[in-house]
Amino acid sequence: MKRLKRALIVDDNNTNLMVLKELIEMIGVQQVIAETNPIYALNILKKTPVDCVLIDQNMPEMSGLTLYEELKKVLQTTPATFLVSAIDDSDLRVRARNLGMEGFISKPFRYEIIERMLRDLDSRL
Repeated sequence: MKRLKRALIVDDNNTNLMVLKELIEMIGVQQVIAETNPIYALNILKKTPVDCVLIDQNMPEMSGLTLYEELKKVLQTTPATFLVSAIDDSDLRVRARNLGMEGFISKPFRYEIIERMLRDLDSRL
């Protein structure tokens, strides 16, 4: 990755968080921050600029879409953000796009799809 240097992953499930972190590191992102709590993630983003964010939709504190809406309120520039979900729902994809999210990543994770999405993003940064 030439331009995509730092990513933040937010997922309340530690296993999913670590799997996705390893995949993103294998793709070549230099620093991957992993957070299980969306409220803590919001605080991290207020202090630490990142190039992209991957947010799980189903978390107990708040949904991924709600977290993205909060990000847009508090950050001057919102990083490219992907919604992650085990539920591959076309309505959820549309809602994410309408809010301005970069894309949608389905679980279980597929390396080649995540790699393509991040390389495409890297080429546009």
